[in-house]
Amino acid sequence: MTIKSPRGEVIGFEARRINNHGTSRKAQYRTLSAQWNPYFLGAPEAFKSLYGGGDLWVVEGIFDKVALDRVIPEGDSTIATLRAGMDSLSIEMILRYYTKSSTIFVCYDNDETGLKKGRWLTKEFTKKGARSVLW
Repeated sequence: MTIKSPRGEVIGFEARRINNHGTSRKAQYRTLSAQWNPYFLGAPEAFKSLYGGGDLWVVEGIFDKVALDRVIPEGDSTIATLRAGMDSLSIEMILRYYTKSSTIFVCYDNDETGLKKGRWLTKEFTKKGARSVLW
């Protein structure tokens, strides 16, 4: 899957390969502009949805995003943060498109890192005035 900047420019990719034994291997590449650019899988669609009043579902990985895209209501959108990789710059980028009718659902993995980062992220969004739910 390609990774695009909020303006839709390709700034990297992530791929997963599953071998015959059922284990997987991930490969990633980021361009130099990805160092200063917050990036999410599905950013252009998600920001358009948020700006239009839809809800945002924040997940960790590609396959979480693909699965959730199949079941969320029309008008909502998902972004994958590629692991629990959100920081203040990423939060500010999302909040640029946030509307008061939207809800941000944080759906990180149920491991130690996902739980910790999910709680932090929900608290930060709420502190900045966004309606945020840890799912």
